[in-house]
Amino acid sequence: MSKGLDLLLVNPSTNEEVYGVVAKEAALEPPFLAALAAGYVRSRGYSVSLLDANVEGLDQRTTAEIIKDMNPKLVAIVAQGHQPSASSQLMGAVGKLCQEIKGISNTPILLTGNHPSSLPERTLREESCDFVARGEMYEVLTGLVASNLKEENLSKVPGLCYLKEGKLMINQAAQLIEDLDKDLSGVAWDLLPSFSKYRTHNWHSFEDIDKRSPFGSLYTSLGCPFKCSFCMINAEFKSSIADTDHKNDPRLNSDSELERLSALDDVDPVIRYWNPDNVIKNIEYMVKNGVRNIKIIDEMFVLNRKHVAGIADRIIERNLGSHLNIWAYARVDTVKDKRLLEKLKKAGFNWLCLGIESANSNVRYGADKSFGNEDIFKHVRQVEDVGINVLGNYMVGLKGDTLESMKQTFDMAKELMTSWFNVYATMAYPGAPDYTWARKMGFLLPGDPGVQGGWTAYSHHSFYSFPLPTAALSSAEVLRFRDKFYHEMIVHPEYHNLLRRRFGQEEGQKVVDHLLEKKPIRRLYSDTDPLKEIKDQQGRIIAYS
Repeated sequence: MSKGLDLLLVNPSTNEEVYGVVAKEAALEPPFLAALAAGYVRSRGYSVSLLDANVEGLDQRTTAEIIKDMNPKLVAIVAQGHQPSASSQLMGAVGKLCQEIKGISNTPILLTGNHPSSLPERTLREESCDFVARGEMYEVLTGLVASNLKEENLSKVPGLCYLKEGKLMINQAAQLIEDLDKDLSGVAWDLLPSFSKYRTHNWHSFEDIDKRSPFGSLYTSLGCPFKCSFCMINAEFKSSIADTDHKNDPRLNSDSELERLSALDDVDPVIRYWNPDNVIKNIEYMVKNGVRNIKIIDEMFVLNRKHVAGIADRIIERNLGSHLNIWAYARVDTVKDKRLLEKLKKAGFNWLCLGIESANSNVRYGADKSFGNEDIFKHVRQVEDVGINVLGNYMVGLKGDTLESMKQTFDMAKELMTSWFNVYATMAYPGAPDYTWARKMGFLLPGDPGVQGGWTAYSHHSFYSFPLPTAALSSAEVLRFRDKFYHEMIVHPEYHNLLRRRFGQEEGQKVVDHLLEKKPIRRLYSDTDPLKEIKDQQGRIIAYS
């Protein structure tokens, strides 16, 4: 094997661009997938390094200069954010970094993540990169490094996409890694900065707001078995499944990126698990390095009882539960087991994030949520009764949403009054079924000409935020309602009473008072000078005045 650095994995600096005025309130999260990929490639005998420009606060120019000095044979930029769907909103910063790298060096660039995997051709034509990984990145990384980037070897690299004389070349995706414990067990924690440089979300540390660091995060599973129309977390995995099990679908070989995405929409999702024995090793490593605050990144952690209980049992057996402050994702219909919830609390799970989405059952069913409103209240209260705080996730602008149905969701949120809450305006993320639907409907989407802010318009915190319209509501109306919903929740007297009861007089209030100073300013609407939307005969937005 030749000397020199074979691969440099880069977590680009994105927090300032994506979170804007609330960047300091957001988490600075360890790039677990980049560290996992580094461990995979290194275990195959290649030299690997990892640069976390985001936590180091490096601008794109400085990052590019460091990359030039390190002189890797290949740089892989991982476009994956705080949760699996947070990929597209990072692409503005990713694109700028690519431009800076190419402006001062000839370093070959590979882009990985849900967004590049979903839109490989557009990514290759619009960004200053050389390659895109379609599907899981692990075999793409090792295959590309092993190829020495020689043109005659590129066609043999599974999952690789590139342009050859202006023509898109798409290699068959690699098969999914089935045995995570065997092939994806080595996380290159040693290549990351100290955990003390990372910080958790403000609400996660309500009990002691000044102790957001050290912070660690990890996956215990990959994928999700549900098919919510707005979600794109399975985008990478479905390419591998489609190329293996649906290879005769002619849409997969279409020249149309939209047709290829339509084929992936029909692929059933999967979920794969690490053995709890492997999970506890990573948790113990973090604890030994001073970490108390931990996030389980899995889009659906509380699902498989054996898996969840196995992890909790191992934490309890090692007497770590009282030391830890863990949060994880669940669904209203996966938190019915009170004994399991009690076990999670004993293991240090102090927060569960529940995807409530909508109070209107017809709207919610379109999001693959078949539970009723009575279930929502019953199971949220059950989680709270065992001492676990609930973060309620709500969405507005879902298909079928009207002003009345969004008000129903707002009223439910006020009645539930959970310890924290997020309100999202529905976005059509590339790789989600809503994206192909919106494209076929002819809607303007972030990244399109005529939509300011580029890919950053996918960010809910951005000045340029640009959600989907509904049949009854414009994008501006949806976004305006989202902002009002969030603001009225955070100033609600009962919410302030809740903070005092659960977290004391000072801690949570510090966060709320600071956030109230950060009310977002939007390009799409203004309370004093609203922008006028110009629509075509089908009611689609085509311009602003």
